[in-house]
Amino acid sequence: MFLCNYKEYGSSNGESMTKYCQEKPYEGKEKIVFYLRNKGRPTLASTRIARDRITNERIKGEFQSVHYTDGKYSWCSDLAYHVEKYNLRLPKEFEDHVLNHQ
Repeated sequence: MFLCNYKEYGSSNGESMTKYCQEKPYEGKEKIVFYLRNKGRPTLASTRIARDRITNERIKGEFQSVHYTDGKYSWCSDLAYHVEKYNLRLPKEFEDHVLNHQ
């Protein structure tokens, strides 16, 4: 399951990720960010500079876009940034996978 199925990632049938952003942090967010940054295996790297999908500004410290997978889920490397900065909520199945099985 691809976790970046949002308009901002180019999905023609996805919703805007802003719909899933919250003002305040939520319980378990830090574990989810850690998982996204540390638990996947890289499957594809591009030379495209990582950008904030909402503001289009360059993400400091990220120099390329990498796709990761844990065998069940896949995501782009900048997804962790968006979860951290915007309190982006990901699909409940993924959040449960991280929070209840790690």
